[in-house]
Amino acid sequence: MASPDTAKTAPKVLVPLCGKTIDMPYLCEVGYGVVGVEGVQRGILDFKAEHQIRVKGLKSKTIWSNDGDGWKEGSTFIPATSFQGARKGFVFKTGDQGLGYYSETPAVWRGKVNLGKRHAPLHILQCDMFDVTPDLLAASTFATDGRFDLIYDRDALGALPPDSWAQYAQRLGSLLRVGQLGSWRPVRPEQVAIRSQKIQPTTFQCE
Repeated sequence: MASPDTAKTAPKVLVPLCGKTIDMPYLCEVGYGVVGVEGVQRGILDFKAEHQIRVKGLKSKTIWSNDGDGWKEGSTFIPATSFQGARKGFVFKTGDQGLGYYSETPAVWRGKVNLGKRHAPLHILQCDMFDVTPDLLAASTFATDGRFDLIYDRDALGALPPDSWAQYAQRLGSLLRVGQLGSWRPVRPEQVAIRSQKIQPTTFQCE
């Protein structure tokens, strides 16, 4: 008999720019359902290789596209008789619809962490963080309302240029349930000394 999952009952946490962080399976093991967001496929493949014992699934990705009528599985296709230069998020090839450009993102990798007789979902959305919306998350992941009880930012803020921090915070706020918390660790240069100490992360609340 299949083990029950905790997707419907466990609190949901979003991990932006997750890379191959060990925090995701750990969060599953302490009772969360986890969705990571990573724009670079190499980081996802490294995560799969390094956590294949703890995390099951993640065998392949499912590509999603939006033609104006909502998100659905499958690539966006732009026909072309010849290569016309690189396009962000697309690959030029001969596919099911012929020769042209096929979208490769957004895409979701679905996995789980076994917890004895049950398991916790762990999905990774391959996508630019600034393109993530509640509708996309609701369609492609176990977070069927597209919002989270907690956002855990381990070091993502530090990977972004300072002039994008306000936009980033707004994006996170749109993915957080009202009244819930997001958290991140300090990342500014003047806070490096603090980062080595065991302190509570900085938090913000969605109102």
